[in-house]
Amino acid sequence: MTESTEVDIRGFSFEKFCSFLFDREIPPTSDDGIEDSWYYSVEVTFDATEVAGHYVNLFTNPEFLSSRFSSLQVEQGFWAILGPNLSCGSAQLIWLQEVPFSIREKCVRAMFHLYERFFAIASFGNDLFKTPSDTVE
Repeated sequence: MTESTEVDIRGFSFEKFCSFLFDREIPPTSDDGIEDSWYYSVEVTFDATEVAGHYVNLFTNPEFLSSRFSSLQVEQGFWAILGPNLSCGSAQLIWLQEVPFSIREKCVRAMFHLYERFFAIASFGNDLFKTPSDTVE
């Protein structure tokens, strides 16, 4: 098990925020099929409203990801963003009352663009990032 790391992302630019999420080494998968992903062992100090704004930007304009990061880095980054382990992940952020509802709503609505402009085009090794119509035969 990896030791916990503390990271303060308050004041991060959008560029630095994206690097925090995606510019990571991909851990090898162990013999039992379990990855030791970075977001399992990070404690993040963050400004929730600021991070929600970064997600709106990322979800609305995701096209740059393919040219800047490997597909494995992007996939792992989105597992962090959409999963339950990262305290500043979008799944947690959209429920925080401290973030104005209008910003949380923008974040959720921007996810449509993420699927439309990125996941519908990009190819990943699992079904997490597919729409229901993609998986129907």
